[in-house]
Amino acid sequence: MLSILLSMGLLAGIVMVMDNPQQLVNQLWQFNSFLLVVVGTFAATILQFPTRDCLKFFGWIWAAFRPKRVQFLADIHAFHTIAVTYQRDGVVGLTAILETVKSPFLSKALNAVVDGATVAQVTDLCQQTTRSIKKRHELAIFFFEQMGKYAPSFGLLGTVIGLIQLLAALDSPSELGQGMALALITTFYGILLANGVFSPIAGRLYVLDQHEERHNDMITMGIREMMAGVSPLLIQEKMLATVHNRPTVVA
Repeated sequence: MLSILLSMGLLAGIVMVMDNPQQLVNQLWQFNSFLLVVVGTFAATILQFPTRDCLKFFGWIWAAFRPKRVQFLADIHAFHTIAVTYQRDGVVGLTAILETVKSPFLSKALNAVVDGATVAQVTDLCQQTTRSIKKRHELAIFFFEQMGKYAPSFGLLGTVIGLIQLLAALDSPSELGQGMALALITTFYGILLANGVFSPIAGRLYVLDQHEERHNDMITMGIREMMAGVSPLLIQEKMLATVHNRPTVVA
């Protein structure tokens, strides 16, 4: 949410420092041109993706911009407590601590340990879960990347339509300048939506995916070392080395 407010603030600041910002906004706002780009982009996207994926559109946007803090250090310290409990009390201790685990990924791995899975089986489960999560994220990223490709194309299409209408009205030279401006507005909307909305969302989802993958790999390594009998302190140091000794925060 902070990222959205910051971006909107910067954009509003750019507009305000220009000469006569009110006139500029009036000139750039053309509902029909905007509608052509938006509807065309969504129509092409719906043709490419199954309906069940298109219905996830707003959910993916929420996932990209909801307030989410990825704090590796807090999770490392929490895992250290789990490792100490496992070293001291074994599987019985893990059973008691499972209720306090909030991470679905870590809870799934610990449940496998409690059920008697081997180190190889738990590692394989964690890796398969990480791959499944990544595939789901890749679909969302690809979805918005495609929207970012379609938007400029429909902007250009709107400009072509505008030019056709302009050439059909050459008997009114006084209106040529305004007609040309209106024709180019559609391209402006296509570029704006592609580079100011769809591509940044795809990029943000990619960054979040990288953070989650690194976090899950760190947990997988910790589980594997814990089951192998490695010292909890040494596990903590290895996990800290994974994140370069600092927390990663996504606002």
